[in-house]
Amino acid sequence: MNLPQRMLAAGWEKLAKGHPDAFSDVSFTWKRGPVRMAITAETLGVHNGTVHTYVACGGELTLYRVFVDEPARGQGYAKKALTELFAFADAMGLEFYVEPLPFKMETGGSTPLSRQDLQRLYASLGFLPDDAGCKVMRRPAVTVA
Repeated sequence: MNLPQRMLAAGWEKLAKGHPDAFSDVSFTWKRGPVRMAITAETLGVHNGTVHTYVACGGELTLYRVFVDEPARGQGYAKKALTELFAFADAMGLEFYVEPLPFKMETGGSTPLSRQDLQRLYASLGFLPDDAGCKVMRRPAVTVA
């Protein structure tokens, strides 16, 4: 099974690009319950202090965004969803990139996690700094027998 098939089998819905809950600036938005994740077939790298996206060569993906609906925040939904995503990735030998930037979707909503909080969260899920300033973090492919 590939990653989209695993996501669908686990109850995730792949939102069409025009869907009101889809992130308009990425290819794939996945939703289950109060969690939405955007995943792209790209890698990230830092050049002259700026984060750039690059076309992936296969086996590399970028976790572009994770968003939890306001009433469900602080209850562990994001970490649970990410743990599941990376279990799928490990079973398939996929590598993930992330730029740990706070994202606030709605005005008047709660304050998102800080960059440092996001770095700690992603580090707890196996991500390592990919550059000296930790602008990009990489979760190496893991082979699970």
